[in-house]
Amino acid sequence: MAALILCHFLLAACAGPLVGRLGTRAFAVLALPPAAALAWALAHWSGAAAGSSVSWSLAWLPEYEVWLALRLDALSLLMTLLAAGVGALVLLYCVRYFSAGDPLLGRFAGNLLAFAGAMLGLVLADDLVLLYVF
Repeated sequence: MAALILCHFLLAACAGPLVGRLGTRAFAVLALPPAAALAWALAHWSGAAAGSSVSWSLAWLPEYEVWLALRLDALSLLMTLLAAGVGALVLLYCVRYFSAGDPLLGRFAGNLLAFAGAMLGLVLADDLVLLYVF
């Protein structure tokens, strides 16, 4: 769960060189993390529909009982499908929409993927700290 979010941000940091090398086809590569998040959410559909949830937590400041926690339940599953699905479709649409000569296209691609990762983190956040961060 956290790896999917982290993957969005790591690939967003590499978006500039990737767009410089592949041109607008890099948007198809950048659509892979949202597509993976969409597939992951669809794989948990039956469990969330039955009322179970998937949780992940990491003790950030254990002496103050501050945790970084993510949770996938029925509502966050629906929002994950929406955020990841729209994110993947927008990035795929960018392949044909933009021309390869724009010098700021790599920065835009990175911002777009980081935004998709932030939306995924926002819908999966299970504590106020992560909700504020995303």
